[in-house]
Amino acid sequence: MVIEAKLDMAPVHELQKAFKQALSYARMLRASIMGICDKERLILYRVDINGSANRNNPIFEDHWASIYSNSDIGASLNHIIGREIIKSL
Repeated sequence: MVIEAKLDMAPVHELQKAFKQALSYARMLRASIMGICDKERLILYRVDINGSANRNNPIFEDHWASIYSNSDIGASLNHIIGREIIKSL
């Protein structure tokens, strides 16, 4: 798994740049999951065997405040990138 961290991805062009950078790293490292995050939110994408990811179809997207305050969202995130899931990849 690769996560590209930025300070602020609010402008669309910053979101696009972060996605391209994360995908580049994911391809080099042959990661099956990649993410981009900033001070407000976390977005995760599945990377297929060809090294492609659909920017319009994240497997997870939510704000940090929701992730930490809502146990259902936290459980959903754990189901995607939890320790046991990562070990099995």
